[in-house]
Amino acid sequence: MKQYRSKVDFLSALVYFVIILLVDGAAMVTSVEVLSSVSPYTSMWVFVGTLTIPVLMLLFLLPLRYFLTSDELAIHSGLLRWRIPVESILRVSRARSLRPAPALSLERLRVDYQKGNRTTSAHVSPVDRVGFLADLASADRGLVGVEGGGLVRQAGRILPLQHTAPLD
Repeated sequence: MKQYRSKVDFLSALVYFVIILLVDGAAMVTSVEVLSSVSPYTSMWVFVGTLTIPVLMLLFLLPLRYFLTSDELAIHSGLLRWRIPVESILRVSRARSLRPAPALSLERLRVDYQKGNRTTSAHVSPVDRVGFLADLASADRGLVGVEGGGLVRQAGRILPLQHTAPLD
């Protein structure tokens, strides 16, 4: 089993920090003003309540690691876990996004995979992107490298479903 750490960008960390600060600040200010006349302990409870938001975010975000075995790609993001069978991976391509995902960098890899009868994706941002792609390709010989630094399934048990137009 090979382990990869997530790359961390200053901008991504700043966005998470600003979101926490804005949500907590807004909740604390509005709640204390509105509820202070109801109970003398309101400000204490609002303070405790707003502290739980960053703690929960950290529990679901850190530590962020990716594990690759010969059978699966496992993504561990705090308390959350994803398990993607390597044989179900259809494509791995470069992506740049701030979309919420188990990736702490703008520079990501989008892993498209087949789950049941639909195709879905996960974003990862390993520090060693080249090594990650090489290890993924060696785990399944049906995944081959493409220009631009990605992988595409050329052979294997699962192939992408072809969308066909209905016949008239």
